[in-house]
Amino acid sequence: MFNSKGFLLVEYLLYFLLLLFLVMIVFQFSSSMYQCLIISSQRCNKMIALCAAQDLLVRDLQSAPAEKTRWKKIAKSLLIWQGKKNDIGWMLDGEKLFRLEGTYSTSRGLWLKKIKSLVANNITQLTFDVHMHSVMNTSIVHNVSIAFEGNIGNTLYAISTSVRIRNGFLTV
Repeated sequence: MFNSKGFLLVEYLLYFLLLLFLVMIVFQFSSSMYQCLIISSQRCNKMIALCAAQDLLVRDLQSAPAEKTRWKKIAKSLLIWQGKKNDIGWMLDGEKLFRLEGTYSTSRGLWLKKIKSLVANNITQLTFDVHMHSVMNTSIVHNVSIAFEGNIGNTLYAISTSVRIRNGFLTV
C-alpha cells in the first residue's frame, strides 16, 4: 500500500454537492427578493400614477370657472366645464380616467370635437361632489370634492381631495 496525501474522488464529489446546494439556496433567496422588489416597485408606480392623476385634475379644476352657467355637465363621474379656449372634461370609462378637451354641445349632450387623453388606469371608482350656493341670484360653484379609488395589486387605495373657491377661482 502506498501513502497518498491527496483527496479522493468521493470527497471532491461531496464538496461539489455541498457547494451546489449552497449556491442553489443563495439563488433561491436572491430570486424571491427580486420578485418582492418588482412587485413593490409596480405598486409604487401605480400609486404615483394615481397621485399624478389627482394633481392633473386639481390643476384643471383650479382654472375652472366659478359661475354655474359655465359648467356644462356635472355628474357623479363626469365633469365638463367651459375653459378659456375649449371645453374641458374629466370622466371615468371602465377603469380608465380620461381628460377630454374640445367642443361640447350641451343641447345634444355629446362632444362635437374632442381630444381624449388617458390619464390613469386601474381606477375603480371616481366620484365628483359639487357644492353650490347663490350669490346675488347667481349660482356659484363653492366646492368640488374628488374621491379616487384605485386597485393596485390586491389592495384598494383611496385618494380624496377638496377644491374650494377663493376670490372667484377654485383653489385647493
